Amino acid sequence: MSVHANSSESWKVKIVDTGLTTMIGDHVKRIANYVGDEPFFQLMKMVWQMLIMSNC
Repeated sequence: MSVHANSSESWKVKIVDTGLTTMIGDHVKRIANYVGDEPFFQLMKMVWQMLIMSNC
């Protein structure tokens, strides 16, 4: 890793293997324990729940 500046963002990057053939909804479920209440994840959970409801 090369550092090109003295300052940095306060990012946390997590890489999770959710499976090569996993469907989108399962990807979201499998990363739930890692991302918690992050705003983007909350949006993805809402979309996933809407997709589940529309298939009933």
